[in-house]
Amino acid sequence: MSRIKLPPLKDQASFSVAVDEVARIAVDLQEFTANRDAKIQAAQAEFGRFIEALQQKQNALLAQAEQFAEAHREELLPGKAKSADTSLATYGFRTGMPQLKLKSKFTWETVITTLVSEKRTMWLRTKVDAAKDAIIAACQARPETAAIADRIGMRVVQEEAFYIEPKVDSASQVTAAAAK
Repeated sequence: MSRIKLPPLKDQASFSVAVDEVARIAVDLQEFTANRDAKIQAAQAEFGRFIEALQQKQNALLAQAEQFAEAHREELLPGKAKSADTSLATYGFRTGMPQLKLKSKFTWETVITTLVSEKRTMWLRTKVDAAKDAIIAACQARPETAAIADRIGMRVVQEEAFYIEPKVDSASQVTAAAAK
């Protein structure tokens, strides 16, 4: 999508016209978005039950076929074959990515504790991050903390951002005052 290039605003009157136009467009956007979302919801309601029923049937058939394939692997996939075909599909077994699984009676906490106690730090991750919310709160509470933060290379800033919000009576109308 290309950007629309507009000439710069010359005076306060043209600024007011631009602000009012932004408000009108915002209301139009809300209306179009609401209409689009309503149509999406209607389509989801219309097709959702059919899709869900088909997904459930597909999942049940897949589980049934997987159970049979595991029990009859040698006759379905002789030798080192990983896949085979029917007239409409290819089936087989895929080798997944390696992953760690916990043995029974183990938790990640016990594994981590053991790694630490055995000094196997090459198998541990440590993420250190600044507690930004705590720094902001401390700087706002005590000026001497703000000086420390400044020395370290931080400062608390609160920036302003220009905005335009439409005044609306309903979801589809700009108020009478803004429309004039």
